[in-house]
Amino acid sequence: MLHSRPRHVKTTLEIKNFIQDNLNCSVSEIFHQIQENHINGYENITVQQYYYWWSIESHKTYCCDPDPLLSTKYLLEEFNQEIILDNLNTSMPALGFLTVLFYQLLYNKFDAIEIDATYNTNNLAWELYAIMGVIDGTGFPLSYLLISTGKNRNITGVLIQWMQALKERNLKDIPYILTDKDFAEINAAQTVWPEAHLQLCVWHIQRAIKQRLSSNKTSSYHSYNPKIAHKECSTIDPNWRIVNNSNSGSFCPLNLRETVINLIKDHSNRHMLLPKLDGTFTANADEIWKECVGEMIQFCKNNDLLRLWIYFWKEWYSKGKWILWARAANKNVSHIKTTMVVESHWRHIKHDHLYKFHKPRVDHLCFILVKKVINQQLYRIQLLQQRRYSVPWRKDFKKEWKQHEKKPTQLNGKYLTDTAKWICSCPAYIKSRFFLCKHLVNSVEKVDGIFFKKVSGLLFLYSYSTISNIYYLFKGTEKWKLSINFLL
Repeated sequence: MLHSRPRHVKTTLEIKNFIQDNLNCSVSEIFHQIQENHINGYENITVQQYYYWWSIESHKTYCCDPDPLLSTKYLLEEFNQEIILDNLNTSMPALGFLTVLFYQLLYNKFDAIEIDATYNTNNLAWELYAIMGVIDGTGFPLSYLLISTGKNRNITGVLIQWMQALKERNLKDIPYILTDKDFAEINAAQTVWPEAHLQLCVWHIQRAIKQRLSSNKTSSYHSYNPKIAHKECSTIDPNWRIVNNSNSGSFCPLNLRETVINLIKDHSNRHMLLPKLDGTFTANADEIWKECVGEMIQFCKNNDLLRLWIYFWKEWYSKGKWILWARAANKNVSHIKTTMVVESHWRHIKHDHLYKFHKPRVDHLCFILVKKVINQQLYRIQLLQQRRYSVPWRKDFKKEWKQHEKKPTQLNGKYLTDTAKWICSCPAYIKSRFFLCKHLVNSVEKVDGIFFKKVSGLLFLYSYSTISNIYYLFKGTEKWKLSINFLL
């Protein structure tokens, strides 16, 4: 007859109290501290016993009910976190709540908000969404949403409820909303904030295209009608089509993939306010769209890549898709091009906190968000207000500026360079994260350290003719009139 192996978990009261007082430490850290301090009973206790009592004591801090979902709700109420969406008793369970940062930051003007989801954060496999408010290039979590996973979910409807609850609490007048290519997020954001400009993350765009270019997946392209496409955009050849698969060709050869990605980057950067290489400007967004469509289809025709063109037209270059990722789709120039703020937030949560736990309970996850993550964000705000913390983009800005300062420069008229408007037609300028190039940097007087501490972190490049919208770049007490502002 087999008996289960007994578990010896008894230990001394002193060790239990020590564990209770050091719950913020990992089990291995507590183990070493008890051994080093010779806490009563340290000679006979094992690591497994440490983990057992650590689990018992930590469980008490977040568990308010045996049901993890009810426990989560009670925990948020106990910590005075405002629950703005409670769908726990529906066929599509979800729970959304505000962070204490929401009302603290609400009346600051956000440069943008970023929306994203992450996975594998809890034992129910629920997805965790966040909306981050971006101020001066750094982000703060305004609200979280936990939502169940599964097939045939109306996730867009739940996201609309969540976002609408935020809008009803005065999260309005948002200039930009950044997200990845998740159409549930896109459709929900466009429904709730139709006045905001929705923009896809450039990094996610390039990753999606690279994955498709390297994929062997075969897709159906017979639904592509070149005549209908030509009616939408006149630069499309109405006669270039698949005929019995005879001229379908390969999807994209390996030696052309880098060229394709570079062409996408170039098209995403173009804008009416930014000069072309020859120093001229494109009059409006429609003209830029037609130019980009024409260049992409011509590239595909020259290389007999009809299937590649059909993919790009359906997924990226039709008007409804192009306005989601092209800079020219908005009259102002946004300097925020990625969702790296929210991606960095996920990395911080997983690498700094969740690494200690393998898929914790949902209530434990919320305890970590409220008591660990948000408290750290509050401390960061305090440091910013006291000018004891500098946002990360300033270091990158200074580095790029210094690099351009060291480059030899000849203003021989090859490129249009205008320091008053802070524009240049050289290739480096339009690719720069901060709209810098050696021609502009070396056309102004040498700057000092104060400049890099006070450089403006504003968001838009406005029409040159609107004098009231010209902002200033500070150098000490001196003001330089510019119509472009620096941001990450």
